[in-house]
Amino acid sequence: MKDFLFALLLVSISSTAVDADIFIDNYDAGTTLTQTFAGNNTKTTVDGGILGGSRDESITVRDLGGSEFFGAMGFNGDFTISQGDDDQSFGSLTYNDFAAFDITDGGSNDRFNIGFVNNEVDSVLTDVFSITAVSGANSFTETFSVPASSSLPSTVAIDFSSFTGVDFTQLDSVQLAFDFATVPGSGVSLSSFSASSAVPEPTSILVLGVMSTGLMLRRRRRPIKS
Repeated sequence: MKDFLFALLLVSISSTAVDADIFIDNYDAGTTLTQTFAGNNTKTTVDGGILGGSRDESITVRDLGGSEFFGAMGFNGDFTISQGDDDQSFGSLTYNDFAAFDITDGGSNDRFNIGFVNNEVDSVLTDVFSITAVSGANSFTETFSVPASSSLPSTVAIDFSSFTGVDFTQLDSVQLAFDFATVPGSGVSLSSFSASSAVPEPTSILVLGVMSTGLMLRRRRRPIKS
């Protein structure tokens, strides 16, 4: 019994530890951008960033010759991108002025997580999004795809190790960009953009340890049948 109570105490202490995850954006606020003019027009605005600095927002719509010309970006708890059926939107959210920010949180974080909650079609949108990370004079861009609607909500993880030459302990800016050149008319929604660790949380490890210890104690104390 004492062993069990001690294990529970360890779990309680571990659960109060500070979470290393860093939210780059939760999309709770932002300026809606709507582009509705004929031709390849651009609209840009700047909002405050969740990590400090600024979040630069931009959207451009390519007119493919249809009767509807429309593209929009909205922020209301989700980052939603909408398009006209015959249009291709592209744009970006750029988070800058970090001043050599350690997004690894002392080495704990090793990947970007992008949460998707909506895809208007039940097929993978290949290489529609990209992340560009910049540290000093070095930058690298990694592309990734949007999961099919039948598998949402889900999270796409991109390891920091994929960004050749970028020092994530001295990060200056991050850009989340999209380009629907290959999938006109599609729309998606993202719920979050964060940095996190692929290593299991300490609490999870301790819970497994408690379960294993409990099973061992039960086996040892089981009476021997004569």
